[in-house]
Amino acid sequence: MFWLVGSTPPKNAHCIVIVGGGATGTELAAEPPRILPGLPEPISAATSELLAQIGMEVHAGTRMAEVRADGVLLAESNIFPAELTV
Repeated sequence: MFWLVGSTPPKNAHCIVIVGGGATGTELAAEPPRILPGLPEPISAATSELLAQIGMEVHAGTRMAEVRADGVLLAESNIFPAELTV
């Protein structure tokens, strides 16, 4: 699971949660331990690093329990607020 977060987002920022870490998001049920699991690990690692550089946090291997109107509830009972869930 990945989402764009920041310590103090701009007032016009939107919270978005993207579920699924594969090239097409189909790996959702498998909960892969890294993004883009169908590609070589160096590509996955480089992609994670690039996402971090633009302010995104990557949480691979995280199980989603429920999509709600106010965000995404994880199996660990954490909720991540979101205006949009993809």
